[in-house]
Amino acid sequence: MALPCDRICVKRGQNGPATGVMKEVYRYYYEPVRRARRGSYDWQRIMERVLMVLRALGVVLGSMVAMQAAADSLDLNLHGDALRATYSRGIGASRGLDLDAGYLYAKNPAQTDHLLHVGLQVAGQNWSKQGNFDIGLGGRAVFTDTKPGNGANIAFGGRVRFSPINRIGFGGSLFYAPKITSFLDSEEYLEWNLAVDYQLLTQAYVYVGYRKVETDIQNAGTYQIDDNLHLGMKMMF
Repeated sequence: MALPCDRICVKRGQNGPATGVMKEVYRYYYEPVRRARRGSYDWQRIMERVLMVLRALGVVLGSMVAMQAAADSLDLNLHGDALRATYSRGIGASRGLDLDAGYLYAKNPAQTDHLLHVGLQVAGQNWSKQGNFDIGLGGRAVFTDTKPGNGANIAFGGRVRFSPINRIGFGGSLFYAPKITSFLDSEEYLEWNLAVDYQLLTQAYVYVGYRKVETDIQNAGTYQIDDNLHLGMKMMF
């Protein structure tokens, strides 16, 4: 079958804009097609272009990963009877959402309690003359395993950190689940936290805080999972 280039012939000696366009079309489209049909296409050039595109994609993806990683953090805190670890990751192109997951291990006189949570918050900063506010609002799913009973709660609330001067910050968080969003043996859930932190390194904070975590268990009343001072550190990477 004849190709279009067999009918669009560019003769030597022709001049004019139309002829120039036809030459370019022949060079970049029709001639490669004819070579491909004859089995003489320049595969080395194809591979070079493919590798160039792959390298460019690799640079773009690497930049995206680096930007994403800058929003990640690991928070560890403890006291004599409890240990908590929380991992947070910024998601979205502008990193306006924070996804976090955490685990609390607490030794109480009755038994060892376990708490697992997964949360999502809208986060951002608010600058003022007095200092910098870092604010997050959203909710989290909380699962508790205690001696009086097990609970599943959808708690709502948020966090705030205020930095009046460089390296020093005052923060707190509050999450509450009413009866309507409490399941299994739990009828209510409350958690609040206060902390004072110091920026030890560019991407690391140390802090001292106070945390209270309690849940109302059906037919057992209020049960305290944690109620104590703690020391902690937060690393960002």
